[in-house]
Amino acid sequence: RRYVWVSLGVLFSQRGFLVLHASAAAMGSGAVAFLGCSGSGKSTTVAALCARGHALLAEDLMVVRLEGNQVLPGFPQIRLWPDAVRALGLEVRFPDPPPPGALKHVLLSDRQFSSRAMPLRRIYVLAEGPCVRLIPLSPREAFVALHRHAYSRQIIRVKAVSSFPSYAAFALQVRALRLERPQSLETLDEVVEA
Repeated sequence: RRYVWVSLGVLFSQRGFLVLHASAAAMGSGAVAFLGCSGSGKSTTVAALCARGHALLAEDLMVVRLEGNQVLPGFPQIRLWPDAVRALGLEVRFPDPPPPGALKHVLLSDRQFSSRAMPLRRIYVLAEGPCVRLIPLSPREAFVALHRHAYSRQIIRVKAVSSFPSYAAFALQVRALRLERPQSLETLDEVVEA
């Protein structure tokens, strides 16, 4: 899986797309994205939105067409830890055959997957905090977060200097907020409401 993701990330980056280590959900006529380091809760947050009737758009690898800031649909699957699956009350289905020794469940989202590109309306940068709160980011802070969570930089360990103008323009166009919350599944409902 990692090899495929890295290959796709490189391919889309070479073709001028922004590729972010993020997960996204379709909400109404647009998309919301969640950026964060591995284990920060991107997939769990999107799964919580899907449990509320929204659709999965991208998981772990988010590709953005700069023209219109369109998030391209990823794959109809999401990987969650067993405790997150239980907390969300989701039915677990594995691909056939299941990956050997997999620690995360793979949920295939038939009905809850958006197969069309959608304009990105909001970016939420996940961070740990004492309570659930939203803090608007300045364009400079949004730029830093975008660069920090660029797929090429995170996975391939390459500084994407040539992408700086794209990140800068993108950071000015899409509203970004830091979503602080305790690292607890008990706050998922509050996070979704926020």
